[in-house]
Amino acid sequence: MSDSLSDVKNTPQGSRLRDALASARDQQAARFDAVEEVHALAAARLYALADELAPVFADVPEGNTLFVCEVVPGDPPRLWIDMLAYVVIDTDGRTFRFVMNARNGRQTLAESAETSEISGHVVSYIAHRLVDLERAGATAPAKLSGPAGGRYTGGTLALAWVCGFAVGALGIFAIAVMANAGS
Repeated sequence: MSDSLSDVKNTPQGSRLRDALASARDQQAARFDAVEEVHALAAARLYALADELAPVFADVPEGNTLFVCEVVPGDPPRLWIDMLAYVVIDTDGRTFRFVMNARNGRQTLAESAETSEISGHVVSYIAHRLVDLERAGATAPAKLSGPAGGRYTGGTLALAWVCGFAVGALGIFAIAVMANAGS
């Protein structure tokens, strides 16, 4: 038996198989085109929602990098709000679904076919998250370099010098012992 389809091209069964393969390829191409079109339409709706939310994200306090408003292509495309929440288009192609990843799984926060309604839920979510961060006292430190207070104490410097001296002396002792052992 041959693995090549070209070997059976002169037989009537070979032409049936060729026709079936051509039909299957056409069907898969049509399905792929339809899926791509659905993803493009979903992404377009998410971009429209992102445009509506752009002024809200511009009002987020300066220096707060927790919130993003970015459409990420994929299967399905998603409009990310922060690291936990995003908006997707439902399989019907019309309904927005606002979803949050939580410890106990995904939670649907809101569903609506209306851009303005889902936008309101996203704005409310952002406001609640900002209040939660304020209550938790989650502020970014101004600067993390150097010790607290900006200076080292005299005791800290003396201890560092003594430790460095001790490590150096031990190193010299180890080299001297190894040199004597080898001779």
